Amino acid sequence: MKDRNLIIHNTPETFLDGFFNNTVLLKDKSLIELKCNVDIYENEGTYTSNIIETSPFEYLILSWNASTLKGTKIKIWGRVFVKGTWSHWLSFGTWATTSDRFSSATDISDDLASISTDTLKIKGDGITATAFQYKIEFFSEDGKATPSLSLVAATIKNTLKGESIPTVYEDNFRPEVITHYEGILPVYPYSQMTKDPKIASVMCSATSTSMVLKYHRVDITPEEVAFGLYDSHYEGFGNWIFNTAYISTFGFESYVAYFNSVEDLKRELIKGNPVIVSVRYKRPDCDKNLPVISNGACSSTSGHIIVVKGFVVEGNKEYVVVNDPGAKNEEGVSLKYALEEFLPAWGGRVAYVIHQKGPIKPVPERTKVNFIPTKVKKEVSGTIYSEYKLFIEKEEINLEDSGPCSIMFKSEKENRFKNYLNVQEVLGDTLEFKEDHNSSLWISHNHITDCCGLNHDQEIYDFRIVCKNGLTYDGKLNIS
Repeated sequence: MKDRNLIIHNTPETFLDGFFNNTVLLKDKSLIELKCNVDIYENEGTYTSNIIETSPFEYLILSWNASTLKGTKIKIWGRVFVKGTWSHWLSFGTWATTSDRFSSATDISDDLASISTDTLKIKGDGITATAFQYKIEFFSEDGKATPSLSLVAATIKNTLKGESIPTVYEDNFRPEVITHYEGILPVYPYSQMTKDPKIASVMCSATSTSMVLKYHRVDITPEEVAFGLYDSHYEGFGNWIFNTAYISTFGFESYVAYFNSVEDLKRELIKGNPVIVSVRYKRPDCDKNLPVISNGACSSTSGHIIVVKGFVVEGNKEYVVVNDPGAKNEEGVSLKYALEEFLPAWGGRVAYVIHQKGPIKPVPERTKVNFIPTKVKKEVSGTIYSEYKLFIEKEEINLEDSGPCSIMFKSEKENRFKNYLNVQEVLGDTLEFKEDHNSSLWISHNHITDCCGLNHDQEIYDFRIVCKNGLTYDGKLNIS
């Protein structure tokens, strides 16, 4: 595997060299799962790769694609070989789609390497590793279900002079086809700044992920994406490897890769694949020490995620066509960044690669709920709040357990959600209602109608409640 910056294990042949402990390889599906004994899975197991020798590298990122049904999770580990010595096993995090997921703690390190959220760095100036191993731990709470691993991708980078690691292509595109590529993929624009105000400023990655999923016909709101990949240790949505793991749950092959050049981007676009990239930049009127993008959507950003969807040439100048979610509205999202300005801004060369590999899996079913009024009303500072309980058929939802994170609504006449409620206010936290009503929603009818810009005779509104437990509730509120 030397002399390539990306190693992918996703076939029986690539997995068979590893070591199985209470796990098995399903060769017909290229999946690794926990062993099953008479319909009961083992509670724990591991898969450890063989030693993978590489060109010298300073940075390593491990990505994975896995299905984690309720009650299951996986934990991802890596170790590196530096000057004849192996590092400790260092954790890239714990992943699950139906329970908390979290990256490694800030003190995950030893004398040879450390991990910061999603990236392993070799310690010491000019010091490199020449091999690595990865290990996946599988967990099942009750043995009724198993996590399933379908892909592990390792990407490495060396920034030392003259030691860059090449990208190896499996396609046969002629160089001139890549160099002269022009085209724009129809990626729908989402502005993060028009989303839930509580998280809008920090959800560039989730918004970019949502845009690319919509391009691939997976229609899911940026808020649902954000809390579907939320890293509870990092306390945010920008963990690169959690984003690609989340994308894979819809049936895609998705991983983080270090690209070497703009040609890597063009290859993906030619295949019909938008690419999500990490950038940092400022506009010329900002005095921060950052690369300049003259027409950047943000005034300045030291770390930002955008979508590359095309390239165009105007006159003698080449432009990268992007969807930058930092724009203040949807109309400003699609932008052309001059290539000579884009390249320094994309200095880390990090990219999310997304390939459709089979049938697209549907968005997880949103649970239909009923808003049941209790007839209790309270007035705070002249605003009247009405109390509601949420029910699934005859069963009341315990909102304390669900943990609502984002509450959005629209009139029945609107085609998308663009209005939001303050979760703490709706739950009564900031209104001091909570002591005697622990599982209620407090909603101001006037606020709802004012937000939608409609007359107060409008009666029915669509609500969506995104929760931290992985569930999303949809319901209609009748305020007649």
